Amino acid sequence: MTNFVSKKIKGETFGEILKKRRRALGYSLKEVSRLLKINLGYLKDLEAEELHRLPPPVYVKGFLKHYAYFLGLSEEMILQHYKTERDILDNLHPEEKLVYQSKIKKVSLLNISPKTVKFSLIGLGVVVFFIYLGWELSGFSAPPSLKIISPQDNEKVTSDSVMVSGESDKEAEVFVNGQRVFVDEEGNFREQIVLNGGVNLIEILARNKLGRERKVERNILVYLPTQVGGATVSENQEEKPQELSLVVKIKGNATWISVDTDGTNTFQGTMLPETSREFRARDKITITSGRAGSTYLVFNGQDLGALGEGGEVVRNVEFTKDLQIPNKLQSK
Repeated sequence: MTNFVSKKIKGETFGEILKKRRRALGYSLKEVSRLLKINLGYLKDLEAEELHRLPPPVYVKGFLKHYAYFLGLSEEMILQHYKTERDILDNLHPEEKLVYQSKIKKVSLLNISPKTVKFSLIGLGVVVFFIYLGWELSGFSAPPSLKIISPQDNEKVTSDSVMVSGESDKEAEVFVNGQRVFVDEEGNFREQIVLNGGVNLIEILARNKLGRERKVERNILVYLPTQVGGATVSENQEEKPQELSLVVKIKGNATWISVDTDGTNTFQGTMLPETSREFRARDKITITSGRAGSTYLVFNGQDLGALGEGGEVVRNVEFTKDLQIPNKLQSK
């Protein structure tokens, strides 16, 4: 009689794949439960492949899909592993399927008891909960919404600035050319952007707490007024006499600045790299910069260099008519 030697084919199960990947990324089950809002017990049962302890397959597939996506694994591969192992379990224990199916029977309305109503309501609540959970997870893992109201793509303007406005999710962060802008409680944002002559690329990016991003780009063509003899020809040829002049130049990175002249806020917005703008006043000019290292100043013709270091935020630096310039701004 011929003896047959059986060999076990080794292969990782879906639970082993999930656990191995999670540990490689340095996540604990508690952290995954908190981030994905999946019950900690369900996650333990998934990795241990305690299928009989889990909810119906329709919910398990939803958990596996979001868990695989979170870990950077193929959703189809994990679901296929689960289906294979589920089929094997059903074939090995067909009585469990029969028991489950036997629970489906016709019930007369006359035989419905308060206990039946109670458990029916609890069951309905559980179903609604899992539907809501699935909806929340799908929205949680998706990139934030981003709608740009203005400007339009390929818009042509005749000034050196444009207003960027739009809508995103309430908790999203919004950046314009890398500079973070303010988003109100409704998810609306509005930011003035200083441009260069010619074609300007404006990148608006929204990022949620999971780091998912959505980006929209706008190309803006700027036609600046013709300059004669170094002076810009504008509609207002007559200028009121001013004693102070502060030229703000941006280098390297887009930078948010705010400038007050004689106690009035004259400008608040983001200036793109290689843009400049002059501010004039009688008695005092005050400037705040979100990136002092990218903000270069010329006060009354004197080159003061950078306002500060790197990404440092410098607030309320004053320039007055008696030339009281802070020592740190004087050219070396």
